[in-house]
Amino acid sequence: MRTGNPAGKLLASPGETTPTEPQIAWPDDMDIAVLANWSEHETTIKVVKSGHSWAGLRSFVPDAAPVVGFDTDVPDLFCLAGQGGCGSMMAPELAKFTVDLCTSASGVRTDLFGQALSPQRLL
Repeated sequence: MRTGNPAGKLLASPGETTPTEPQIAWPDDMDIAVLANWSEHETTIKVVKSGHSWAGLRSFVPDAAPVVGFDTDVPDLFCLAGQGGCGSMMAPELAKFTVDLCTSASGVRTDLFGQALSPQRLL
């Protein structure tokens, strides 16, 4: 969105969690308008126009925690999914955790963190 601020641009996201079937995602014009309206009313930023927009699908599992680890039924299948709500904030730590699992002899962590993220918890 083009704004009246000196940098001239604002990156914003509604961060909504509308359930959707897998598909090619695209930004909804009404979502962009609602976000621009909210930005103007809840901040001091004046939105002049929306210059570029994009959309993506986020994945969630029932407990809303990420899924990180090897699948026990499919050899060599590593899962790193379900980061829907906080993926960008968790990415650095999940990357380190993934490296730990992929380079360990067992491919499993039995500590509380490992158990909380394990794909087996969903079975």
